[in-house]
Amino acid sequence: MKANNLKSCTLAVAALVLIGACTLPTGSAGTDGAAYADNLASFQQEVEELPVLSADPGAEEIYAYAIEVGTLAGVYEILEEDVIAVVTERIAQEPLRTKVLGVLGGSISLTDLMVADTGMYQDEEEQVVVGLPMATEIPPDSPIQTFGTPEVVDDGERVGMLFDAAEDYLLVPADPSNDLTHQGTIEVWLKPNTNVAWAGIVHKGTQPDWSDEGYSFQYDGSGQLTLAMTSEAGQTILVHTLHVLATGAWSYVVVTWDEDEAHLYVNGVDVVDRINIGFTSTVTTIAENYPFRSSAGGVVIGTQIPGNPWRFDGLMADLKIYDRYMEQSEVLEG
Repeated sequence: MKANNLKSCTLAVAALVLIGACTLPTGSAGTDGAAYADNLASFQQEVEELPVLSADPGAEEIYAYAIEVGTLAGVYEILEEDVIAVVTERIAQEPLRTKVLGVLGGSISLTDLMVADTGMYQDEEEQVVVGLPMATEIPPDSPIQTFGTPEVVDDGERVGMLFDAAEDYLLVPADPSNDLTHQGTIEVWLKPNTNVAWAGIVHKGTQPDWSDEGYSFQYDGSGQLTLAMTSEAGQTILVHTLHVLATGAWSYVVVTWDEDEAHLYVNGVDVVDRINIGFTSTVTTIAENYPFRSSAGGVVIGTQIPGNPWRFDGLMADLKIYDRYMEQSEVLEG
């Protein structure tokens, strides 16, 4: 199974900025054909000296290779058609060559490569630790496990993944990057068919006794949106709302927290009503219960705990989990 980590691409991204997003020169070689021929020969030689791509390269490897080729093309001012010819000669496998040329031409991004590879992406600059566009099927060799038959649906307004059967959910592997003990944000578009009491939307943890529960964006017993957090001491903290999502319509939802506060925005409006200790009426604050419990459990999308009946019923699209707090001004831009 393939894994993605943007840290290995920091230098490649820097190179991408320097060469203007891999925009290759077009036109003619000009009157000094001899000088261009020398540059082309040097470019071809340096490309040939680059490490050969592995038999089944990951997204970062493909991207980094394309950036190196693009950087060399910029240095030697090589025309687009000649870059294509050199890459074609160098890479025999058409699918791989198409990806490299797509990056060089600016039509394929690192995110595109990651999603094609695993269905998921990360973005170090934006601090996205789980990015799930849900606009295509999860590849069969992805580390993300697919349960049931969640279906990609285009309803004419947005493309999302439909969870409408008892066994439909996704499981993203546990990783230190998605263990959000100090701050975090969940951003997603939701179009529920029904608002199922206690249904999970994004749940960190997989144990049936909730012993590894970290953060949980879900419904409460009345079908209202709720954020459940577990303190480092093991205390459950419930961030309540009185909001019931409109069924049959898309809502833009953002849940965000840090060491001081937590907010739950629906279409830009903060709908948090109160914060309680567990299922008591005792009012508390985020600051009084910070930091939150570290969890080695996976991130479950579409339910709470695998095997329980509390499943989300409807469409989800463009899910992002961030390792940072999101200000309301940014939410309003979403």
